[in-house]
Amino acid sequence: MMSDRHTDEVGVPMDVAGGEGWVRAPSSVSLEIVRRVDEALRHMYGPKMLAPNGDPVGELIHIMLTQNTSDANSDRTYAALRSAYSSWEAVAAASPSEIAEVIRMGGLADIKAARIIEVLSRIEADYGCISLDAIDSMNDDEAFDYLTSLPGVGPKTAACVLLFALGRPVFPVDTHVHRVANRIGLVDTKQPAKTQEELGAVVPEDIVYQLHMNMVAHGRRTCRARRPKCEECALRDECAWAIAASCKAGDKGVSEESVAERVAEGGRA
Repeated sequence: MMSDRHTDEVGVPMDVAGGEGWVRAPSSVSLEIVRRVDEALRHMYGPKMLAPNGDPVGELIHIMLTQNTSDANSDRTYAALRSAYSSWEAVAAASPSEIAEVIRMGGLADIKAARIIEVLSRIEADYGCISLDAIDSMNDDEAFDYLTSLPGVGPKTAACVLLFALGRPVFPVDTHVHRVANRIGLVDTKQPAKTQEELGAVVPEDIVYQLHMNMVAHGRRTCRARRPKCEECALRDECAWAIAASCKAGDKGVSEESVAERVAEGGRA
């Protein structure tokens, strides 16, 4: 089971001068720049190869368990759930309070338990069993639409199921990818769902998985919400946000770190 299930941050001022075309109007994502970003991040974090796990129901439930907890904790919670019940049908037949006790370590147990039962019951009602084999015969848009019709399943979760479980070239955007994409100027969006919509239409199939994983890694390790490590970033000379922060630091006599903190908190630099 993949361990890449995450959880909105600020946009980037789009009128920053400098760089080689990284800053542009909203909704005009450049394929050339996407490729350049992928190449730079590949050098920073290494190539990534996708091995789909082939378990869309398991992937869906696992992602649901990631809310408000760490990947490691959600992995343990998912393992506990699978150990406690012999099948997804057994999970769906259990009471919310029983499931909540099993997944308590992951936080929001009562809410998650109720939602898990609701989703599993809906799938069973739709297909006569708790299986998502039916989406194999759907195209990407149809499968995405079905998944997002399930209770509480949003665009990122649906994209993760399609990518990690089935190997479909659907680009998920979590909070890390959203932040990185806006800071470097790929998009100018307020919500991850909009970022996913814009990038998903442009990211080439051959780099969907690698770019997603490396943008997540970049957001966690380098382009962090607070105190980003711009000095370690291979994109720093062409990054709209870093250029803006540097200009403000030079113009107003404030530290780049203080600018970073203000922008991370939702204010303009």
